[in-house]
Amino acid sequence: MTKLIDVITIAPESNLSYQNTWGKNKNLTGNLEPDIKEDSRSDSLMLRALNGNVRLMETMLVLNHLKYNTPIQIGNISVIHPDSESSGISASNKELLYCWNRLNNLKPTKGINKF
Repeated sequence: MTKLIDVITIAPESNLSYQNTWGKNKNLTGNLEPDIKEDSRSDSLMLRALNGNVRLMETMLVLNHLKYNTPIQIGNISVIHPDSESSGISASNKELLYCWNRLNNLKPTKGINKF
């Protein structure tokens, strides 16, 4: 039986919407390739490098390295800060998988990519 798991990450920074930049680049892949390259892709679902989106990718990294005793399906992944007035930040699973796989193609993680 597959278990559905929703994940909430508590972020240390309260401004989850803060835009990180690498020079002129503002995408999550911005420190690995120019934004124009990703932005020119017609199928791009790349997220901006907001603090919350960076934390979402960190959460994906942790989930990718965990060992599970039973089959699981990841439901929603959200990042919150307890003192923030916002409801947190999340993205669709399609966007998360796209960003994760693009980042993993540009700079592979150690081990097997389970996503």
